[in-house]
Amino acid sequence: MYRGYVKLWRKLEDSFFYRDSQAVHLWVYLLFEANHKATDFLFNGKKAICGRGQIITGRNTISNDTGINRSKIERLLDCFESEHLIEQQKNNKFRLISILKYEQYQSNDGASEQQNEQLVSIQRATSEQQLSTNKNVNTLKRTNNNIDALEARLFETPTIQQVQEYSNSRGSPIEAERFVDFYQAKGWMIGKNKMKDWKAAARNWMRSKTLQPVTAEPRRIM
Repeated sequence: MYRGYVKLWRKLEDSFFYRDSQAVHLWVYLLFEANHKATDFLFNGKKAICGRGQIITGRNTISNDTGINRSKIERLLDCFESEHLIEQQKNNKFRLISILKYEQYQSNDGASEQQNEQLVSIQRATSEQQLSTNKNVNTLKRTNNNIDALEARLFETPTIQQVQEYSNSRGSPIEAERFVDFYQAKGWMIGKNKMKDWKAAARNWMRSKTLQPVTAEPRRIM
């Protein structure tokens, strides 16, 4: 059955009883068993109230639940009371244990709420920053795609005459028909990219032809 949860503060490590495992066990047990809201009960034929942060119990019950012997339980409860951690009201049937500062450490208000708000703010800021980053990345991708599409639309395949006239103007005539046929067969692609400037491709073609080695004509032996 779901019984909710309690807050266990790391400040417990600084307590005087932290090295006593049974003392820690008993303290955690009290936190678990304390009422998280006020409840009514019948005592001597009258209605009584066990408030928030209080427990109606006895040494035998605690011993059965925790495995700690009754004498040790009595000593630890008296020690907790002397250190102003709890208050006890006893009779011959049961005892009412009140955990002091229960509201301060188990409340949803105050520091814990502030910490939750800070965590939510951090998570919101991180989420918004990631969203903004994703939007910027998507915008950049769309921009690059638009640029590529625009350049593809602006590119016009040259005619053989245009290539010939351009190469002549550069003083490096090339076989214009061969150049056009070569790139026409490739879909005017350079590697995996669409050609954007045929004149630049023509200049590279001219340079590649210029750099080809020239085979010397063999000498005639007289």
